Amino acid sequence: MAQQINLIDLDDLTDLSKLPVQAGFEIDQPFERKLEHTIRHVKGLLRSGTAIAASTSGGKDSACMVAVVLEAARQLVEAGEPCADIRFMSSRTKLDNPEVDQHLLKDHQELTAFIEKHNLPAKALMTEPSYTEDYLVQILAGRIIPSTPMTNHKCAVMMKVGPLERLRSKVFNDELAAYAWENVIVTTGKRMTESKHRELEMRKNGEVPWEAKEINGRLMLPPIAHWTIDDVWTFIGQVTNGRFKTYSDFHRLMEVYRAGNGGLCGVLVHEGK
Repeated sequence: MAQQINLIDLDDLTDLSKLPVQAGFEIDQPFERKLEHTIRHVKGLLRSGTAIAASTSGGKDSACMVAVVLEAARQLVEAGEPCADIRFMSSRTKLDNPEVDQHLLKDHQELTAFIEKHNLPAKALMTEPSYTEDYLVQILAGRIIPSTPMTNHKCAVMMKVGPLERLRSKVFNDELAAYAWENVIVTTGKRMTESKHRELEMRKNGEVPWEAKEINGRLMLPPIAHWTIDDVWTFIGQVTNGRFKTYSDFHRLMEVYRAGNGGLCGVLVHEGK
């Protein structure tokens, strides 16, 4: 007898309401509760001896993730509780718009200052492409041909992804070498509701905000995966108006998004564009 094959409905596959969710990480809960629970979860990881290697980009989602990790560490240190090491990792291509490039540099400086001010067991590390990773140098040397949107992403891989992966390897093999493999996780600012593509990618990898998953040989955790775009802008608003203190006041971040939106309020930038 022929076996019946049940086809998967793409709408079912991308319906977040049908995903199993651990209590406290529901997407539709009030933001204040969501923020409190996210910080508490990261505190639990650091308190238990789990080191964090946080990949940062300087964007809005990344900034929220960094602020959450910093606040978790600050609360632990202030209370005299154990706190594992943290390494913030960013990559500077030197090809970005000058305003964006300056934002990345100042963001790095502010992050370092916050870490020193609060005596946190953390470091902010920034990498740049080497000559062998420099896309323009390789084109001029005749080793590669220019990429176009319809061919590949070689430029982004060489100038940003490659250097960041090199830095990540150094962090794992040097900076956090004293920790066992299972006691180091990489945190990112990825969110399920960023776009359908991001949602499918995260579902495929099994990425959830309450448990680290092994991806490409490393444990990965997106602590704000359950935050919506409204949550992100709400948090940034709390920082800019002084209700939540962190490493930056986020005014410069808002200016970057405003500049990218033709001078209009950055909040009006359509998500995913």
